[in-house]
Amino acid sequence: MKRVTRDMLKGACEEQLELFICTWPDGAEVTEANALKAAKLGFHAGWVAWKLLSHSRYIEYLKILSEEQPGDEFWRRCWLHLYGFLRRNYD
Repeated sequence: MKRVTRDMLKGACEEQLELFICTWPDGAEVTEANALKAAKLGFHAGWVAWKLLSHSRYIEYLKILSEEQPGDEFWRRCWLHLYGFLRRNYD
């Protein structure tokens, strides 16, 4: 399984990058558990998707999110969708 590393997140705001490095100093495996952890910690799923997905996959991701209803679970669902896309990219 692929790992997301700090180098892959170049351009992230300093706060998000520091949080990533503190949480996953050796990089984060692309797993559902890590996606849920990222959601809970407040990582910006949209930016990560923009950075890591191909243009066509990113457009697909945005289309799926546009069908989601806002609410308490919105960011959790964003990260679960992103996990699915990343898993398909790296498997």
